[in-house]
This record gives sequence, structure tokens and C-alpha cells, in this order.
Amino acid sequence: MCNPKTFNASITQRRPSLRSQQQKIQSTILDSATALFVGHYLYNNPSYLNPWNIPNAQLWIAGFIFIRCAIVFYDHLVVAMIEKCFKCKVLPTREPGAPSVRYVSLDSRSIVYLSINSLNEYAFVMRLTHYLWHGGYQQIVPWKIEEISLYNTIIALGIMFVFMDLLYAPLHHILHLPRMYPLIHKHHHRQHYPVRGYLDAGNEHPIEHMIGVICTWFAVLTAEMLVPSCQLWLSGNAQSPDLVMKGGGVHAVTVLIFFNLHAALAMLNHSPYNVDFSLPFIGSTNLFGKENRLIKLIERIPLVGKRIGRIITGQWFFYSVGHHEMHHRKFNFNYGQYCMFYDFLMGTFLEYEGPMSASQIAERNSRKEE
Repeated sequence: MCNPKTFNASITQRRPSLRSQQQKIQSTILDSATALFVGHYLYNNPSYLNPWNIPNAQLWIAGFIFIRCAIVFYDHLVVAMIEKCFKCKVLPTREPGAPSVRYVSLDSRSIVYLSINSLNEYAFVMRLTHYLWHGGYQQIVPWKIEEISLYNTIIALGIMFVFMDLLYAPLHHILHLPRMYPLIHKHHHRQHYPVRGYLDAGNEHPIEHMIGVICTWFAVLTAEMLVPSCQLWLSGNAQSPDLVMKGGGVHAVTVLIFFNLHAALAMLNHSPYNVDFSLPFIGSTNLFGKENRLIKLIERIPLVGKRIGRIITGQWFFYSVGHHEMHHRKFNFNYGQYCMFYDFLMGTFLEYEGPMSASQIAERNSRKEE
């Protein structure tokens, strides 16, 4: 047997592999290039951080502190509502008696990332409110209560959530590509069992955080233009020059509701609570029935039948914190945030798995070998 002292010394003196050294160099180059680009952009576009033209630094800092306090309050408010109002229990992996899970504390890099991302969040909040206050890109986004309609509220809200995931999920998938993953997204996956809500959700590389901001803007702009386009098309004005570019399709209050729901669900996705829900008729098989012959016929189509069946019956529109926990545990599954449309389509959806004992894991592995 080897000497423990010699063995431990060999571990501490072991040099990092060539691959890890290359990844470190690539990461340094990427971060440096990104910092230079951001610095150059902000130097030439200072209004990005101050779209409201706040006259002095004291007021700008006061606004930043207010937003930070509001986010912390909102995080605790969401948790309180989940615990007190909805009486949600924790996920099976966090229940008393379940095998212990590994939690990772915030390191110095996490603190740096959270600090940088907090500035980007502040800029986003200011830019979003400034955008809405001035009526969107065509200055026609409605603000008045009497202007609320089914189209610019319920329908627009659904469009924002669906289209946000339609962009976010494939971009999220790209971040998991072998050459991309260690440079950007790997840090976010330090925590295999998210528990801290906002802190675990926002603990990501600034590039990834900016991707999330872009997806949010994409959702808002899509709803603003798509809703009036659908109205024109349904009214028989398909030849109208405003069919594609007309704005004002979403009420300002709807955007604010979307932003707050989006923030709450992102926090919950990185919490230990067993929260799941689906929209009536859209998120279940109630619309078609579980024994529908046509659906069963479609599901028999080789390779893609079951995926198409799940999409048709609306099973893709199902939010579950457990789905995102599985993503943190298994990495290459469940790329969607709120709906599983992309994952059903790409075959990357994975049902939630609770904790298993060593004997259960061995039994499952033996079945796979058979």
C-alpha cells in the first residue's frame, strides 16, 4: 500500500491537464475581449446605463440601491407566498430522510458575476420602463385602463412566455455545446441542487445574463408586433402595409406583469420548492382526451410520433421546478424554462426523478444492461 503522505503530496502537486489549461486561456481571452467590447460600447453609448438622463450620480446610485432592495424583497415575498399561501412542499430530493445533496457556497467569482449582472439588471429595468413610458418603438403602446383588451393582455402575455422560451431554449442548448460550455455556462451549473432562488438564478456569466436580457426584449417586441398583425390578418386586411411592423399590440401593464412573473418563475426554478402548474386545456390532455384515437395513431409514427403527440396535446406547456432541477442534475436535458416545447421537439425532455437509494440505482442500471 502507498504511503498516505506521499499519495496526498502527489495530489497537491498534480498539474492541471493540457485541456484545462487551454480552457483557462480561452476563458481569459473571451472575458478580456468581452470587457473591452462592453467598455467601448458604454463609452460611446453612455445612455445605455442612464436612459432616463438622471442628472447626477447620487440619484443614479440611489435608484440602483432601490432596485436591489426591491429584488431582495420580491425574492422573499415569492418564497413567503409559496410557503404560506400555496402551501407548496419541497422537492423529493430535499425532503427529510432523503439522501443528502451537495450545496455549493458562493465563491469570489460568483460575487463578481452577481455584481456585474446587478448593474445590467438595473440598466434593463430603466430601459424597459423608459421604453414603455414612451410608447414602445412606434410610441403607441397603450397605458390607459380603458385600453385593456383580451388581445393586449391575456393573448399578449401567452405570446411573450412562449416566444421567450422559443428563443431561450436553443440558445441555452448552444451554451451546452462541449466547446462553449466550460467558457460560459459551466459556472451556473456549480450548484447541482439550486436552493437560493435569485442568488442561484443570477449567478451566471455576464454573457449568459445578457442572453437572458435579449430573450426578454425579444418576447416583448414579438408580442407588441405580432398581436396587431394577427388582428389585421383575422380582419381580412392581410395586404395592409402595417401587417408586420405595426406596434402597440401589448398593454404596458401586461409587460410589467410579464416581467414580474418571469422574475418570480426564474427564482422558483432555482429554489427547493415543488411548484408545478399548467394552463387549463393548453397544458394537459383535457382538450383531446388521453384515449383519443387520432393522437394514438400519431404517436405510432416512428421516431417523432410521441414528440408530436405531446406537442399537439399541449403537454409541452407545463411549468415545473422539478424539470429545471433535472437540468442542473443531468445537464443535457430540459433546456426550456417555462414550457417544454423545444425539449419535446429535440428529444431532450426528461421527467423528474426523485432520490434513489444505492440498491435502486443498481437495479436501474442492471435493467438498462438487459
